[in-house]
Amino acid sequence: MTRRGPRERGGRGARGARADAEPAVPMRVDRLPERDLAVLRVFTPEVGMDHKDLFKALTEELLASPQSKLVVDLSKTRRIFSLFIGSLVDLHQRAGKESKTLTILAPKSIYEILQKMNLGDVLDVKVL
Repeated sequence: MTRRGPRERGGRGARGARADAEPAVPMRVDRLPERDLAVLRVFTPEVGMDHKDLFKALTEELLASPQSKLVVDLSKTRRIFSLFIGSLVDLHQRAGKESKTLTILAPKSIYEILQKMNLGDVLDVKVL
């Protein structure tokens, strides 16, 4: 007999939470000094106005990190408000002034939005 995990039994994860529910920590910065890398990981499927202050604080933390390679990981994000796209452009410009690189990891849906805004060639976006 094959044992099935919580998601296979009804779409719920630990403690009965829905698999698509807002994560407890919507985003955080991880540092990997051995790789000279700092990553802003976004865990929420939608980056909206509820995340404005946290996103701003974490982009500042990312930029202030001593690492020279910065990454914004939007791999779990499906929708992003235009305010945050502007923040990514600003982060890209500020990182360049500090001799740092910024890479954005994004699903195809986010990349297509950036392309429509003529930002696909401005920002270093890796499609996942």
